[in-house]
Amino acid sequence: MHRIHLALFLLAAFAVPLAAHAQNDLITITGDGDTFTFLVPDTPTPTPAGFNAFTLSNIAVTVDTGSGPTSENDLVYFFDSADGGGLEDDSINEVAAGYLGLEGPVFFTYTGGGSSNIANPTFITGASGVNDLITAATSGAPDYSYSITSVGAAPEPSSMVLLATGLAGLGMFAAYRRRAIV
Repeated sequence: MHRIHLALFLLAAFAVPLAAHAQNDLITITGDGDTFTFLVPDTPTPTPAGFNAFTLSNIAVTVDTGSGPTSENDLVYFFDSADGGGLEDDSINEVAAGYLGLEGPVFFTYTGGGSSNIANPTFITGASGVNDLITAATSGAPDYSYSITSVGAAPEPSSMVLLATGLAGLGMFAAYRRRAIV
């Protein structure tokens, strides 16, 4: 019985570092009565998209062009400063021809790789500014402001394993104490 307790204790002790939390960032673009939000992982796993860019798929995008918010999951391109910075989403349903591009700001830093193969990007929380928003219907649209904020952490599945291990240990301890009393 003591071996089981020791095994559960060791499992719980080693599971704690594995119970990391995924941090997300919220990129918000506002102006001219429109609001676009992109929920992105703080440290994403990028897919190279040619020179000076990477893509993230299944990004939660919320669009409010004045008629109420709608949500969708899109493929979003992010560009390095060598390509002028910015982001592009060419599948937003609520924008003319489905294209939205914010040119100018650099949303991320990276280490490793190179401009043709960006590795280990991290979004720059706290960044903000004003840049031109480009849609398929307009070029040089009104200035839009953008900001990147950090949002709450989401528990990883390993947290649930840690919780289950702790509850199992408490249950076994209670059973052991009942048998010891009798």
